[in-house]
Amino acid sequence: MISLFFYGPLSAIYTCLVGCSIIFLRGNLQGGTLKLLAELSTLIGFILVRRHIISGTATALISRTGLMTVANYYLLQIFYRMPEPVVVGLLPYIGLFNVTQALINIVPSYLIFTRISRPKKRTFTSTSHATSPNLLAE
Repeated sequence: MISLFFYGPLSAIYTCLVGCSIIFLRGNLQGGTLKLLAELSTLIGFILVRRHIISGTATALISRTGLMTVANYYLLQIFYRMPEPVVVGLLPYIGLFNVTQALINIVPSYLIFTRISRPKKRTFTSTSHATSPNLLAE
C-alpha cells in the first residue's frame, strides 16, 4: 500500500508481484496464490475509489473480504482437501482476518505517507535565537 500512496497503481502492483513471488520461490504455491489474490484485491479496491482515504479503505475492505471469501471457499477445498462444511465454518473467521489485515496494510501506510509527504515547517530552538546576531541586536 505504501508504494501505491507514493508512486501510484503500477508501482503498487509490481511491489505486490515481487513480494508474492518470494513466497512462490520458497515453494509455497498455496500461500503465494492466496497472498497474491488478497493483496491485489486490496489494491484494486482502493485504486477504484482513491479520492478519499475513508471511501478507498471501505472499498478495499469490501473488495478483499468479498474476493477472499469466494477464493477461500474453493481454494481451501482444492489446496488442502478440506471438507466443505469445515471451510464454511472457517469463512467468517477468515473474513475477519482479511478485514484486519487490510486495515493493517492501509492505515499505517497512509499515516507514514502523510507524515513524510507533508512539507516540513521551520522551527527554531531557543539556542538558535540566542546565537543569531540579528536577534541579539533587536
